[in-house]
Amino acid sequence: MNDLSTLLNSRYDEIKELILRLYKDEEGAMGYAPTNPTLKATLFLLYYNLTESIVYSMFEMLFDEVAVNCSDFNQLDPQLQIQYKKYDNNGTMAENDLLKLDLSKYSGKITLFSGNIDARAIRALLKNWGFADNFHATGEAKLHDIRNFRNILAHGERAFKEVGKGYSLNDMEKYGEATYNYLLQLVGIVNSYFSDKKYLAANRI
Repeated sequence: MNDLSTLLNSRYDEIKELILRLYKDEEGAMGYAPTNPTLKATLFLLYYNLTESIVYSMFEMLFDEVAVNCSDFNQLDPQLQIQYKKYDNNGTMAENDLLKLDLSKYSGKITLFSGNIDARAIRALLKNWGFADNFHATGEAKLHDIRNFRNILAHGERAFKEVGKGYSLNDMEKYGEATYNYLLQLVGIVNSYFSDKKYLAANRI
């Protein structure tokens, strides 16, 4: 169950490489690099993408684990049964066939999240899907800021340069550290969930 940890570290290393490059650019320009405001704002998108990729991968793993390790729908944690049944709200599928769904097919019909991932949204997902009842982690407040700036930039409400000029590279680096530390704690509880096969009702006792 190291896939999430590997993904997190790999994606975060890519972002750190960009930040290091920006620091070098600023040093080379004697403290001022004209392109940096735009690139600094881009970091908000990268931090959001990192968060969303971890959450998406978490659910990919869940569907894969259930498909491999659960052969009878009644073996499934009741909380997960509720979520799986949403795919077939008309009751036309055999329950055991629901276990064969992968995330791509499920999310083609049921929206898990849509452009608004922050700590509150993740906490709700974890609770609704049986991962954790009330997950809180260090740095979670900054995820809300990142989500807001991501939406502002993605929808063209403000220019990248305008957003970026309000933050130093040190500020942006702290946003990245907060995101990484939050996701590190999230990955820890998710890995424990999979290691203990908590998606099975028998293991919820």
